[in-house]
Amino acid sequence: MNIFESERRRQILEQRIANRMEKRDNVQAEQQQIANQRIAEQMAKGNEVRPGREKRQAWKTALTMYPLIRNLGIEISNPHSIAQKILADHITQQTPIPFVGFWGVGDKPSADAIDNKYLAELNSIRQSVQGHEPGTSITIIMADLHGQFNGFIEKAEDNNSSSYLAQIAKMLAEQNFQVVWLRNLYRKYSLQLPNINDPIKFFDNYFSRSEVDAIYSKHKQRYVRSTNIHHQHDIDPKQAAYYYVAMRLNEREMLQREYSHSFLLINGTKMASEPLLPKSMPILYLNTGPVWFKKE
Repeated sequence: MNIFESERRRQILEQRIANRMEKRDNVQAEQQQIANQRIAEQMAKGNEVRPGREKRQAWKTALTMYPLIRNLGIEISNPHSIAQKILADHITQQTPIPFVGFWGVGDKPSADAIDNKYLAELNSIRQSVQGHEPGTSITIIMADLHGQFNGFIEKAEDNNSSSYLAQIAKMLAEQNFQVVWLRNLYRKYSLQLPNINDPIKFFDNYFSRSEVDAIYSKHKQRYVRSTNIHHQHDIDPKQAAYYYVAMRLNEREMLQREYSHSFLLINGTKMASEPLLPKSMPILYLNTGPVWFKKE
């Protein structure tokens, strides 16, 4: 083998080694690129807000907020943890957490310090929840038809049928509460007040009695006692109490449909109010009773 052949073989060997090294480097570079791409995809997924993760986080926030809501009143009705579910839904959708309550009417000619104190309580409720995303809204139903039923309003035809309720509605609107009139809800849902002069068709037999009969029979003394105090029509208090139960039960579906994802604010005790209220809404029983029946 002469010197030229030896040099030629060396060059071929070196070229083969160089080709192998280049191929190895290319393979390693390709593997590294794939690995980097996988890492980038994993990081991107980690930064995504997945639906499941979002709902879990909303539920955790709802569980944290529930004690705050619960402590805004004396007690709460919360069947099947509906309150936490409503909170989680609003947190997920980033919509304000809604509350709805009634403001009734008695024989007060105008608002007084007792009304102002309750208005301050409503503001406190709003401020307590407002600091937590996604905030809150409060709607107050002006219960003009309840006033008509009880004899404090001759006929609830417009916002001026009661000067007291008109004044309260103005005060609420000025403080950015939403105001709705009960007569308009009755019209929307084709409801009518019961005729308190109709004879009571009461059946005490367990198998034939209606829900009105059952609730009236069970809580008769409580509702009759309340009627003796807060009903102005010259009729038998038992008859007035019976039709009061019928009226409130007739409103349940309306409330459930109109305010299905809301907390219901009640100015009364759980024992007296719960049988007459929707079963699918969380109900917060407030520290303040029916201020419209109280005077300074």
